[in-house]
Amino acid sequence: MNQSRGNTHLRSIKAKYKLLYFWVSRCDSCFKDMKLLKEQYNRIKEKDLKILTVNVDVVQNMQHRFAKFNIPLIQLYQGSFTASALFRSLNIKSVPFLLLLDETDKIIEYSLKIEDLSSIVK
Repeated sequence: MNQSRGNTHLRSIKAKYKLLYFWVSRCDSCFKDMKLLKEQYNRIKEKDLKILTVNVDVVQNMQHRFAKFNIPLIQLYQGSFTASALFRSLNIKSVPFLLLLDETDKIIEYSLKIEDLSSIVK
């Protein structure tokens, strides 16, 4: 995965919880979900959670659409989901898709619902 410059390795991001939020620019529900994510984040922001938005789109520079939500995000670009080995290896069929990892990058929740986040992150 790459950030604005260079590559970012998941294991280099240190946090008790990592939420990977897969999205594409043409997905209206991806941006609607950010309102819910902000509500959940405000409940648990002291719980050492890092949110990584993973753009799996052909359009790379769409991250500015998240700026209005005022949530600290690590914004990554994976490339087109049809060509993404990560997307295929996780067997992701649609977006938005949320994956919650622990501090060792083990999957805690696959296909997480945003509204369940604050009850899982303790």
